[in-house]
Amino acid sequence: MKKSLKMGFHKNVVPQVFKGKITTWRLRNHRFKKGDLVAFENSQTGKIFGFGKIARSFKTTVGKIDLQDKSHYKTYENRQELIKAFKRHNPKYKVNKNTPVFSYTYEFKKRAGKTIKYNKLIRDRIPEIIKEAGWKPTVKTLNKKEFLSALKKKAIEEANELDRAKNKKDIINEMSDIQELLDVLAEEIKATRTEIKKFQNTKRKKRGGFKKRLFLIKEER
Repeated sequence: MKKSLKMGFHKNVVPQVFKGKITTWRLRNHRFKKGDLVAFENSQTGKIFGFGKIARSFKTTVGKIDLQDKSHYKTYENRQELIKAFKRHNPKYKVNKNTPVFSYTYEFKKRAGKTIKYNKLIRDRIPEIIKEAGWKPTVKTLNKKEFLSALKKKAIEEANELDRAKNKKDIINEMSDIQELLDVLAEEIKATRTEIKKFQNTKRKKRGGFKKRLFLIKEER
C-alpha cells in the first residue's frame, strides 16, 4: 500500500499558510510530484491542519531562489538572511548558496470546519488518500449512464490540464491521465483497439493526420 504523504510546517509558519503562502522551500527531497495530495502537519503539535495538492515541484539551489517570491509569503532582503532562516529551521544542515533546495508550490485546503465540494470522477485510491490526509470523503458509485457521462467530462478536464502543461514531464503526465480515461471508456462501451484503430485509419485516409502542423486561419468564398 502506498505510504500516505505528509509534510511538516513549523508552528510559526502555519499561520502563513492560512494567509496565502503557497510555496515552500525544503532542504530535504520529499519526492512529491504534481498532483500529489499531501497532508500538512504542525510539526510541534503533530496535528493535521489541512492538505495541499502539489501544483509544481522543482530542484534549485539557495543561491538561485527568488528572494522576493511572494508565493512563499516571507520575502528576504538579502541571501544571508535566507541562509539564516534555513539554518534556523534546519540546524543539522550546512547551508550555503550552493545547497540544493526542493521547491513545492501547492493548492491549500484547510481542514477545520470546512467542506470542500468536488462532484467529479476520481481515481480508485483517492478516497483512501484523502482519509490518510485526515479528511472524511463522501463518495457514491455511479451507474453505467452516469459513469459514461463522468468519464467524458473528466477527459475534458484532463485535456484542459494538458493545455496548461509547459514541459515534457507535465505533458506526458497529462497524456497518461487522458489515456487512462480513454482505456476505461473503451472498456465500458466494449470498443476494441482494432475498432478504434480502424476509425483512426479511416479518418487519416479521408482527412489526413497532423504531421504537417497545419493551422487554419480562415476560409473565404
